[in-house]
Amino acid sequence: SPGLDVFPQDLVRPLLFDKPADIPARAADLCSDPTRLRALKRDWKGLILAEHTYARRVRSILDAVE
Repeated sequence: SPGLDVFPQDLVRPLLFDKPADIPARAADLCSDPTRLRALKRDWKGLILAEHTYARRVRSILDAVE
């Protein structure tokens, strides 16, 4: 998905699938390793809280039009 290129590939890669039928296998793979799943959740949450806030989005827009 083109929208995912704003995120680090190491976070995106474990979530990618080609077709909806691939989702159960992808979910099973993630759930099979609880430590890896917790780390992935932690890293996504940290990234979103740090970099994907409304304040940063507004700042990006203002920077683009200034």
